[in-house]
Amino acid sequence: MFSQNQFMNVGSGDYSITIGPYGYFWFQADATEKKDLTGSTNELFLYKSDLSWERIFANYNEVRVLERKILHPFMKKCRWFGGKARAISKMSIHKVIPVKVEGETHYLTIIEVHYVQRLPEFYFLPLCFIPSDNIIDTVEYTAQSVVSRAEIQGKIGFILDSSYHKGLGIFSSQAWSAKRASRMMKEPWSLTVVCLLN
Repeated sequence: MFSQNQFMNVGSGDYSITIGPYGYFWFQADATEKKDLTGSTNELFLYKSDLSWERIFANYNEVRVLERKILHPFMKKCRWFGGKARAISKMSIHKVIPVKVEGETHYLTIIEVHYVQRLPEFYFLPLCFIPSDNIIDTVEYTAQSVVSRAEIQGKIGFILDSSYHKGLGIFSSQAWSAKRASRMMKEPWSLTVVCLLN
C-alpha cells in the first residue's frame, strides 16, 4: 500500500505470497483500478465529483483519482514528458499552489513521477476547470490542452492545462513584468544594462 508496488492480479485460484518471520503485507484494492477491457478507445476519461473545484485538491480520494486515472494517461501523450518509454511505478501530486485569476481557480501543480528503475522526476503542470459553454472564449482549445472531461457538481466541462488559458497567460506576463520592474528599481545596475542593450 505504501510502496505502491504492483502485484499479480487476483484471480479465482490461490494467491501465494512468501513473507519472512513476523512479516506482513498491507494491500489496498480499489474497484476504480480495474483496467478498461472494452477495447482500444481513445475517449478521454470522464472525471465526476460532487465537490467544488476549489475543494478537490484537499480531498485524498479525489486526488488519488486524478493521479491514477487522469494525470498518467495525459502526461504519457505529452511531447514534453520524458518518461514515455520508461516503466512508471506511480505518479503523485507533490505540491499544489492555488491561483485566482478573473474569478477562476488555477492550480499550479508539481507532479512527481516515480519509475521502476530510475530516480523520480518532477514536472510542472497548471490545471483549471472550464465549463463547456465558456471554453472557446477563455482558452486556446486544442487536443494538447485537454487533460480530461469533467462533471463537477453537475457542471459539464473540461480539466485543462492552464498554460493554454488566455487569462492566466496575461496574469503571468503582468506578474513577471512587475517583478522585473521592481528588481530594476532595487538594482540600478540592471536598469543600466537594459538601457545599453536597447
